[in-house]
Amino acid sequence: MLYFVALFCFFKGNADGNAFATVTGGVVPYNFNWSNGSVGFQATKLPAGNYSLVVQDKNGCEKSFEFEVKDLSVGISPIVNAQFKVYPNPTQSAIHVEFGNANISTLILSDMAGRNLIQVEIDREEEFKELDVQKLPNGTYFLKLNGEEESAVIPIVKF
Repeated sequence: MLYFVALFCFFKGNADGNAFATVTGGVVPYNFNWSNGSVGFQATKLPAGNYSLVVQDKNGCEKSFEFEVKDLSVGISPIVNAQFKVYPNPTQSAIHVEFGNANISTLILSDMAGRNLIQVEIDREEEFKELDVQKLPNGTYFLKLNGEEESAVIPIVKF
């Protein structure tokens, strides 16, 4: 049996949506057939709209998924001009966040159910923060970087 989880984001005015697939079950390797022609576990540079994905395992077991990439630009503005870095991703033990010129006040790591697992307040003088994720189970998480009037959400894969 194949299981699929996808994460989507789309920012105002740009075809920069992303969809990430996490597959469990079946027999590796998996083949990913995205409706936009992307290959591998992710599709990038997606404008808002409807898409599909067919995942097939080594034995030919298939599962199809349909999803929508939504324009999430309503409300808080995304951090679009800031220079920040989040690495490594995927990670085994820690997430490093370099703030660059981004005015970040809070980091929140959430699980797929929306539960906040780690929340850290950032001092304006800080340029770097490390989040220890070593004790978290393997899976996909969301790292939200909050500023005063802007935010960004980064999918994080822990393995």
